[in-house]
Amino acid sequence: MMKKIIFITSILFIYSNNLYSQAVVGDFHQGGVVFWVDPNDNTQGMVCDINDLDTFGIGVEWGCYGSFINGADGAIAGSGEQNTIDIINGCNSNNIAAAFCSNSNAQGYNDWFLPGEEAMFWISMNRSVIDNVAIANGGSAFAGLGQGDYWTSTEHNEFYAKYQDVQMVMISNGFKNANRHVRAVRKANLIASWDCDPVIGCFDPSNGQGVFTTLIDCQNNCLPQVASFISGNDTICYNQNIDAEIMFSFTGQAPFTFTYNINGITQLLPITTSINPYTLFTQQAGFYTINSFNDAIGTGTVAGEASVTVNTDPVDCPSLSIFMENTRNKKIFKVTDLLGRETNKTNTPLLYLYDDGTVEKRIVIE
Repeated sequence: MMKKIIFITSILFIYSNNLYSQAVVGDFHQGGVVFWVDPNDNTQGMVCDINDLDTFGIGVEWGCYGSFINGADGAIAGSGEQNTIDIINGCNSNNIAAAFCSNSNAQGYNDWFLPGEEAMFWISMNRSVIDNVAIANGGSAFAGLGQGDYWTSTEHNEFYAKYQDVQMVMISNGFKNANRHVRAVRKANLIASWDCDPVIGCFDPSNGQGVFTTLIDCQNNCLPQVASFISGNDTICYNQNIDAEIMFSFTGQAPFTFTYNINGITQLLPITTSINPYTLFTQQAGFYTINSFNDAIGTGTVAGEASVTVNTDPVDCPSLSIFMENTRNKKIFKVTDLLGRETNKTNTPLLYLYDDGTVEKRIVIE
């Protein structure tokens, strides 16, 4: 087995957590961790997935052992994309390293590929920072010492392809039918740009073409959607003096001012509040809607509906006096402790059983 060891001297790596201008090595950006910046165009680069793709961590084959894949010999950074296409076209299998990458939808992206030789080298050089950023974003570290062999997409011949020991920064040729780990990469526009969505706020459109060049600029100008919503469907009794509840919820910047209708008639006094959601307590029957709404900045939309029904059926709504009369007329037929034993003790919890089937828990203090 041939092994090639590459020695690098006098290299300074600078990492940042850059959210405001342009992504650099070590940033979590567009679905992965930036590990390489194009030296000829620093707005372009590649990001590494935050997880391995091989099943259960046991690795997969490179594929097509004994067959030469035409074109899958690119070694420079970025060539893995074409290598992956060539491997898939020449090796009809979904259970190989290149297919695992091509079929991945990790972090919502579908343009992953198996890195070429140089890309895998830079992943190895930046392994520690990739591990830290991946874990911080819900991913996992690379396989440990003695287990850190990862396939590249660079073919050596019909029997061998190149793989990288990410722990030892060492490129080797290995049998294509051997199992090794897989970590996908994708090309990325490193210009951090932002667009505004009135519901979700600022987001990176992932193409470098956002309206805002910094996150702070976007946040200062991306105002939340100004909207209001009413809900509720409550029934109360006419004779029990219990309020129905109508809920008003808002998006925007407090304070919120609104008026509402009952059966299409606007109530005269507007309500201003910073409470969100706001609860209206009422005993007035009717169909409720929002008539107008504005927040601290401007006018917003209105939506939703609510209703209050007042039940006048005396069977459903016994009066308080009837309830109290029923309480006065019932008689105690047994007093027990919490274990069901009859007793007349005081200063302890007791159960009072009445002839109407009700039970009360009492403590008589003497």
